[in-house]
Formats: sequence, structure tokens, C-alpha cells
Amino acid sequence: TFLTISSLTLYQYGVFQLLLSIAGLSFDVTSLGGGVISNEITRAVGEKREADAKKIYLEYFFARISLAILLWAIVFFGSTYIFSSYSLEFIKDMRVISFLFLTEVIFLTIRTLCLVRLKLSLIGIRAALNKSIQFVILLFFFVQGNLGLKQLIWSIVISSFLSLLVILPNFFRIFGEWKGVKATPTKLLFNIFLTNGTWEVSRQLINKATFRIKPWLIKLFISTEAVAICSIAEMIVSILQDVLPSKTLQSIVPLWLKEKKLSAKMFSFGIKYYFLTGLALAIIALIIVPPVINLFFDKYTQSLSLFYFMILNLPIFAVGIVTGNYVVAHRKQKFLFFLHL
Repeated sequence: TFLTISSLTLYQYGVFQLLLSIAGLSFDVTSLGGGVISNEITRAVGEKREADAKKIYLEYFFARISLAILLWAIVFFGSTYIFSSYSLEFIKDMRVISFLFLTEVIFLTIRTLCLVRLKLSLIGIRAALNKSIQFVILLFFFVQGNLGLKQLIWSIVISSFLSLLVILPNFFRIFGEWKGVKATPTKLLFNIFLTNGTWEVSRQLINKATFRIKPWLIKLFISTEAVAICSIAEMIVSILQDVLPSKTLQSIVPLWLKEKKLSAKMFSFGIKYYFLTGLALAIIALIIVPPVINLFFDKYTQSLSLFYFMILNLPIFAVGIVTGNYVVAHRKQKFLFFLHL
């Protein structure tokens, strides 16, 4: 982040965020219903229905990958027509970014199984590798004095591909735990989407559409530079939100759902400690972030007023991690839909 925002102009960083918003559409589409699917697989494992769990996973895997390939082909081969009103450089950058449709969707599918099997270390290893490789590439160009938008885009795509390649052998070993399990012949995925999945998909569509349209509305009504300023404030808050261990609860809550006393105790302690952690993070951020921005990134000082407002939500967001996981585990997706609406 330091290398990127200190090297790019406000306009370049704004363009970068617009490119990412388009790339994010692929992840949004291929992730529809991901929460409810992960929950159903985990519950099936917890209830010793391994054949059902394997069947749901395989169906979801092939559906996700097929959709990702289709979206990549549309953007890669159709960029000239889809983005005809934009410059040739923008179209070229979009074609490069389109490869993230494939690598990141494959990882998201791997991640689902890792969460179910509580192999959280593999998710962490991939994230660390991804950022480490990207850092080395960015540092190389930064030292050379020619770190720009194109180098940033290539660093993201290359690091995504290489880090995925490294974890594939471990993924095959995890999937190998199902070697002696014959998947249920009945198709289960479609029925899941027809029931709880309908509410989950509808909720995600509203959330993702709002999130992806927002930077384009900022560009339309204000400017490309304003996209950069808003994105910086959101990025700082997002980094703090990532400190809170949401993935762990996502895996454990459905597994422990039948242990009512343990489940209730985890909920009670979770609410208290997540709130306190969120509050502590907010206070620390209010002390540290403003001087860092003013000292190193003075061109982004306008983002501080937005940051002060957004950081107030951190303790509430922390509590939402706990309650959200319990609501999903209890298959109350309809309630979540109306809450988010």
C-alpha cells in the first residue's frame, strides 16, 4: 500500500479502483450463495453426512469454475466492445486483470473446502505468499523509479497465479480425505439454492451491486480523484476489519451448532470480546492513522474526514461477525435479506 499510493497519482489510483470494481464483478457473481453452500457442507460434515458434503462441494466447484471461464472469455475477448468509450490502455489493463477471474475463483473454491476442514493455515499461507510476491515485484519497480499503474496490475495477476500454484498440492491432499467417500448420486446444489440459497443470493446481489456501483457514481458526480480519496478511507477501515478473525467462526459455528451449551457460551463470549476488540482497534487507529497520513501521504489528507466517520462502525461490524455467523448457521437467510435490504 505504501509503495502504491506513494507512486501513483490521485487520478491513476482512481482508475485502478475503477478497474478493480469491474474485476470484482466476477468474484461477486461466482460467489453468489457461497455462504449458504459453505454452511451446508460444514453442517453435513458435522452431522457425519460426508457423501452429501462431497456432492455439494463438487457441484459447487464445477458450477463456479464454469461461470468464471465464461466471464473471463466475455471480458478478455469482448473488452474492445464493452469498453469502447474508454482508451486503448484501459482496455489492455482490463484484459490483464481478467485473468484474476480464473485464479481468484479457483482459490475461493479451495478456500471453501479449507474452511470446512478447518485447514485455516493454508488460507493464511496463500494470503501471505500472494502479498509477499506482489511486494517483491512492486519493490523492484519502485527502486527502478518506474512503478506505475501497469506494473501494479501485472504484480497482482502474477502474485495471484504463483501463490495459487504453490498451495495446489496441499489442496489435493485435503480433498484426498474424501477418497473413500462416494458422493451422493442425487443433485443437491439446485435444491439448496431454491430454499435458503434464494435469500442468500438476493441479499448478495443487493450488497455487491451497491458496492460495485458506488465508485462509478463517485466518478460521475465528483471526479476520478474523489474515487481515490474515498477508496483510501475505506481501505484503512477494511485493513482493521480484516484483523478480526471472521473465517474461524464461519468454520466452527456450524460444526458446534448441536452442542447447545457450548454454542451459547461461544456466542456470549464472542459478542463481548469482538466488541471490545473492535473498540480497541478503532481507538488505536484514531491515534495512529492521522499522523501517518499527514506525514507520508499528504495528498490523501482529504480522506481523513471520511475515515473518522467510517471508523465509528468498527465495533458494530465486530459484533456483526458473531451474530451474522449464527444467523447463517441457523439457516435464517430470509431475515438477513430483509436486514440488508
